[in-house]
This record gives sequence, structure tokens and C-alpha cells, in this order.
Amino acid sequence: NVLILTVQSSNAAGFKPSTGPFSNRVEPDSYSIHGATLFTLVADLENSLGTVVNNETKLRGKFDIDFKWDSTPEGLKKALLDQLGLKLTRGRQTVEFVVVEKVK
Repeated sequence: NVLILTVQSSNAAGFKPSTGPFSNRVEPDSYSIHGATLFTLVADLENSLGTVVNNETKLRGKFDIDFKWDSTPEGLKKALLDQLGLKLTRGRQTVEFVVVEKVK
């Protein structure tokens, strides 16, 4: 089981191409990251939601991403859609993992 991130709307106010340096501020109910690729957002979503998120947006480059939510997983998904135009849907996909059995 995974969550799949796709673009639902390309004109959302909280998601813009970036021209500035990297900065971030993540709080329990708000997210503000500038000058970052979607890899950063996806990694933060995986940490917050406790599951693998596959980025199928095909968006490249660096972005400024700002949104607020009610600190619940469903609220986070709704904020992504309403404020960023990004949709998270449940799916089943093969996921590759690296397993480290021993460290010298």
C-alpha cells in the first residue's frame, strides 16, 4: 500500500516555482519550504503519514510550498488538494527498499 501524489490543479496559490534560496519552517499544523524540489515535500509527507508516497506529478525544478492544515492525516490530504492542487490517493505499487543487514 502506498499513497500516490498527482497534480489535480496547476494554479493553486500555495505552490509556486522558486527563484530564491532554500529555507524551511515545518510546524505541527503548517508547512513552509522555499527553494526545494518535490523530493523534500514527498519525504516530509512520508514521515508525517507513515507510509510510502510515490511522486507521479512529473513536476521538475524548485518550488515555494506553503500550506496549513488541522494536524490530522485527512486534513493534510485536504490541504494538499485545496491549497497546492496536489492529490494523494491510495494505491498498490511495487516499492524497492534497500536492506542493510550488517554494518562494520
